[in-house]
Amino acid sequence: MIKSKIKIFLLVLIASTTLACGTQKKMVDNAQNTAIYGDFSPQKYLKTLSNNECKSKWIAAKIKCTIAMGDQDISTKGELRMKEDEVIQIILNDPLAAIIEVGRLEFGKQNFKMLDRVNKRYIDMPYSEIEFLKKSNINFNTLQNLFRNHVFVPAKIKPAPEDFTYSNENGGKPSLQENVILQYADDILQYKFITDPRTETLNKTRITGKKDRESVFEFSYSDFQKFEGKPFPHDMAMSFIMGEQKASIMFKINSIKDKDGWTTNTNIPSRYAPIDPEKLFKSLIEK
Repeated sequence: MIKSKIKIFLLVLIASTTLACGTQKKMVDNAQNTAIYGDFSPQKYLKTLSNNECKSKWIAAKIKCTIAMGDQDISTKGELRMKEDEVIQIILNDPLAAIIEVGRLEFGKQNFKMLDRVNKRYIDMPYSEIEFLKKSNINFNTLQNLFRNHVFVPAKIKPAPEDFTYSNENGGKPSLQENVILQYADDILQYKFITDPRTETLNKTRITGKKDRESVFEFSYSDFQKFEGKPFPHDMAMSFIMGEQKASIMFKINSIKDKDGWTTNTNIPSRYAPIDPEKLFKSLIEK
């Protein structure tokens, strides 16, 4: 039972660190003459997508989280909380006793926290001091944009039209009558944003290694419902391939509110013991 509880906690962390891996601050100049797109205007289209994004500073949602890995399928309930430009929290509860918190992930601007409620252990360190996060070059901006359903460039607060190339799904000229693909690449990764101009929404973000095409991370969005006047996905699904490991994590949002008042900086109980991140993950995997 402990193994099942912790595996949910662990896999969300794996996905969170994998999705931002390899992002670099070096930019690739994709500036192109917009005339090649015919009647399609990159400036107008990117502005349309931006205007349709959720503008709420605070987000607090109840979630059902389902983990699929190999032949295992585990579900539990929890919460997703976000304060814009400050923190992302994922709280996961016991699959059987849903009101009991199993663990918590907290991504701040500079620091990462992980609380293992079962074994009363924690991590509270800057990203730069955690080796596997440092190697992944995790970026808070990337995480925030993925969970908020935004088109983004990892090293920028706001993307510009010239950051992307634009096409339809067959690689031809983009059209407002079919899905429009926005692509951006740095030295390591290729980012593909699949958008629908008819609903003015981002439906999928796909990240692949430029040299290792078999390493894939996808964040899919569906069941858009109005939240504070803007469409917001109530179904989010992360799927990833990391070496031979394949897994998916699905978040079903049962309720979402523009709600403040929750603690944005989790206090660690004095009875909890710090643990080296590498040792913690090794112990969780071996349970």
